[in-house]
Amino acid sequence: MPEINPQVIVFLQELAEQKSDYICTSTLPDTQVSLRFTSNFQKRPVIWDTSITTLQHYYQNRDQDTGLQFMEIQESSDSIYKLTVGLNLPIIDIPVIKKTIIMIRNYKLLRIGRHEWGKQS
Repeated sequence: MPEINPQVIVFLQELAEQKSDYICTSTLPDTQVSLRFTSNFQKRPVIWDTSITTLQHYYQNRDQDTGLQFMEIQESSDSIYKLTVGLNLPIIDIPVIKKTIIMIRNYKLLRIGRHEWGKQS
């Protein structure tokens, strides 16, 4: 079993104290939310520093809009990964957050980079 990074241990303790599966730092509902949660990635426990955003919000100041939902994973530091998820939804709320966490935890082929899915609009 891989050794758990001390940052992950501290965060897991914080989650236990708050009796929560994640910590959201945004007011809900909104078109973009920030949160942190844990899961395994590359066979070790990590913290996901996450932004979940509507596609409309994400592409409002960008030149290119593929119309595709996406997740993008970047390594921030040891055991902390930046995760951006763009969803074709009008708003991000608690049910969307919970479903997104489940999706990430159940996705067996996660890897660094951008992954797109869905139909182009």
